[in-house]
Amino acid sequence: MRTILVTGSTGFIGSHLVKALAEEKHYLVIGAVEDDNGFTDRYECNDYLQTIPNCELLKGNAPRVDVVVNCAFVRSNDPHLLADALDFTAKLAAALKRIGTGSLINISSQGVYKRLPEGELQTEDSEIAPIDLYSMAKYAAEKIFLASACAAFITNVRLASINMKQRFLFTFTKKIFEGEPIVLTAPYQNAALLDVKDAVSGLQALIRLPDQERKGVYNLGIGKQMTILDYASTVINTMKAHGYSGELIVQESNQALKNSGMDCTRMMHDTRWNPTVTSEKMIEEYYTELLGGVVRL
Repeated sequence: MRTILVTGSTGFIGSHLVKALAEEKHYLVIGAVEDDNGFTDRYECNDYLQTIPNCELLKGNAPRVDVVVNCAFVRSNDPHLLADALDFTAKLAAALKRIGTGSLINISSQGVYKRLPEGELQTEDSEIAPIDLYSMAKYAAEKIFLASACAAFITNVRLASINMKQRFLFTFTKKIFEGEPIVLTAPYQNAALLDVKDAVSGLQALIRLPDQERKGVYNLGIGKQMTILDYASTVINTMKAHGYSGELIVQESNQALKNSGMDCTRMMHDTRWNPTVTSEKMIEEYYTELLGGVVRL
C-alpha cells in the first residue's frame, strides 16, 4: 500500500483531497495538521487514514512516504503571513529530504504567469511574471522545493481559481435567489472557476500517474476562458428554470481586461483527466443549499 502525505489537510483543497483519497482505500493517507482536533472532528482515523502534527513532520519524525501533496500555504497578500508560509515551505523541504520522499506534488498558482493578450491561454512554458505578492510567494515556494531536491520527482501544479462561497458565482446566485439584480462593473473581465471536486480528481489522476511519467509543471483548470458577463448570464438562465426572474445591469468601465485562462492540454493528455463540473452544476448546488438555508464553503 502506497503512503500519501497531504499537508494543509484541514484546508479547503487539502480536506477534500484527504477525504477522496481515503475513500479509495488504495493508500495509507497521512494528513499533516497543526491541530489534531481540526482533523479528527471531520474524519475517523483508521487503517487508511492517519494524522501527523506539523511539528513532528518538520522535525523529520515521519515514515518515508511515496507521494507528498503540498496544499499548505496561506491565501493572502499579507507579507508577514507569506513570510511565515515560505518559512514553513523551507522547513518542509528540509524535512522531506531527511525522511526520504518518492515524489512531491506542490500546489502552486496560475498567478505566477504573466498576463497575456486577450484570447491567449497560458501554457506551462509561458513567461513567469507573478501578478501579486501571493503569486510571487507561490513561485518562490516552487523554487525552494526544486533547489532543495527534497524528493526524487517534483511536480508543481499551477492551479486555477477554485469556486467557493467567497467568489462571485455564489454572490450572483444569491442575488437572483433573493430577488436582487446582478450589477456588473467589469462585464468583460475574464475568469475561469474550477470546482474543488474537479481539482481533487485532477490531483488524484496525477498521483496515479507513475512518478517517472509525471512532468515538472502542469496547469490544472477548466482549459478555457469565460467573461464575468458569461457567468452572470449562466446564473440567470439556470435560475430561470427554477422560476426565478433575474435582472442584469451592466455598467461599462475602463477597467483593463484580465486574462485568466490556462491551456490544460498537457494535464489532460498525460492523465486522461477532464473537468466534469460545469458552471450550471455549481449554480445548481448553490441553489440547493440556499433553498435549504445552509451554505457550505
